[in-house]
Amino acid sequence: MSFLSATGGGNVEASGGTTVTTFTDNTVTEYQIHAFENVGNDTFNVNSGGEVDVLVVGGGGGGGSDNGGGGGAGGIIFQQNRVIPVGNFSVTVGDGGQGDTGQNSNQTKGGNSAFGNLTALGGGVGATGDSGNPDNLMDGGSGGGQEGESQQGPGSGLQPSQSGDSGTFGFGNGGGNDSSGAGGGGGGAGEPGGNASGQSNPGNGGDGLDVSSTFGTSFGENGFFGGGGAGGVNNSDSGTASGGLGGGGDHNSNYTGDNAQANTGGGGGGAAYDGNHNRAGDGGPGIVLIRYEI
Repeated sequence: MSFLSATGGGNVEASGGTTVTTFTDNTVTEYQIHAFENVGNDTFNVNSGGEVDVLVVGGGGGGGSDNGGGGGAGGIIFQQNRVIPVGNFSVTVGDGGQGDTGQNSNQTKGGNSAFGNLTALGGGVGATGDSGNPDNLMDGGSGGGQEGESQQGPGSGLQPSQSGDSGTFGFGNGGGNDSSGAGGGGGGAGEPGGNASGQSNPGNGGDGLDVSSTFGTSFGENGFFGGGGAGGVNNSDSGTASGGLGGGGDHNSNYTGDNAQANTGGGGGGAAYDGNHNRAGDGGPGIVLIRYEI
C-alpha cells in the first residue's frame, strides 16, 4: 500500500495507515491521527520520535444462537503520552469473530490487534443453547454472555489492566448471566455485560470506552469502542436487547442478532430459536489509532 505521511510540530514525523486525518481538541490543539482499519498486518514508520497517544482495539467475538449470549467486545489498550523512538513499528488489526450460524457452535472469537509490544485481545464468543461451548472460547478481551438453557458461561474479560505514563490502560469486562432462558449480554470495554431479567428480557451488551475527547467522533460509534453484543430472548418469547455503545450488535424482534459495527471491536448480537435456528451477529473488526500533536 502507499503510505500517507505527515510531519508534526510536536517533533513526530511518521507515515502509515489506511487514512491520516487531523483533529482539534477542546483546547484548540491540533493533532494528526493515523488510522489502521484494514484487517491484517501493517507498519507505522517513525522518522522522528516523540510522544503519541495510542488506541488498540481487538476484534469483537461472535454472538451465540438459540437463546444465545452476546459476543464479548475486543479488549482495548488506550495509552497516552507514549514516547516512541525512530523506527518501524508493526501494526495488526484483528478481525471480528463469526456469529453462530444456527445452533452449530461455530461462532468464533475475535482476533487480536497490536501496536508494537501492545496487544489488545479479541473478544470471547457468546454461548449457544445446549452447545457445550468450551469456556476458553467465551473468555477474551471482554467475555461473551451466558446462554439461557444449559447455563454455559459467562466468559471472563481477560484484557489486563496496566499502568504507566499518564495513567491506567487496558480495558475489558466479563459477560452477563442468563435468566429463565434468555441470554446475557457480552462484556464491553467500559462495563460488564448486562444480566438477563426474564424470558423476554435478555441482557444488553456492556458499553464500551469513550475516547472521543482524544480521537474525535469520526471513528468508532461516535468515539466509543468495544461495546458488547446483546443477548437473545428465550425461544419464541417477544423482546429485544441493545448492544453496548461502541458498536455492539443488537438482538432483534425477528430473533436474529445484528452484526457489530466495523472497526469498533464490538461483539455480535445473540440470536434466539423461534422454530428456526436463527443466525447470530458477527463481531466487528478492531482498529489501531495513533495521534500526535502537529
